[in-house]
Amino acid sequence: MAIDLAFRRRMFVAAPEVLPLSASLYRAALIGMWGQRDAYGLPERRFPELHASGRPPHDVHILLGHNDEGYLYAGGNYSALTVDGSNATAVRSLAFGGLGHLFVVVIVSEPELTAVVNEAVRAVRDAADGTLVPLWPNRRRRVDLPKHAITRETAARVTELGVVLGLRDAPVPRTPIPERVLAKFPTREALNQAVRVPTKQIDW
Repeated sequence: MAIDLAFRRRMFVAAPEVLPLSASLYRAALIGMWGQRDAYGLPERRFPELHASGRPPHDVHILLGHNDEGYLYAGGNYSALTVDGSNATAVRSLAFGGLGHLFVVVIVSEPELTAVVNEAVRAVRDAADGTLVPLWPNRRRRVDLPKHAITRETAARVTELGVVLGLRDAPVPRTPIPERVLAKFPTREALNQAVRVPTKQIDW
């Protein structure tokens, strides 16, 4: 099922598939956040909760979308903000697109901060302008992926909690690719075929 979604062979998650997919994506997000734990720590109760119940708590939010280029933020994009400056009040977001065209945003904090998380989710969905839909929480309903793909520019906004909540400036737009380069390499595949992997790593 995840493979079909990743390659856009279908654009929906059937009701019985929502829970197993949500649990799998939530587990992947927690592991991704573990890699960034030195910055904002981790919600202490979340790993034991998942281990005990095998399902995401209902105050965890998982949003789904898809993108045209594929593997957008394949390595994950971690974002966090705090209510009072401490890790205990951090609201965390991890966006990742390592599954083909599928694009996922997981937002989580401590249970006591549900109201703050809900506000962050509303802001993310507003900024996504219809390109992200909620997968979890879910009352056993089928989920249809958005009609329109999320662009790289929109993804850059929705994956930064401080930006969507108006607490910091929007990310700087990417430098456009020169026309002469586009003329020579009209597709990503053409560029990848022309670029050689370096044979030696230089330590600066």
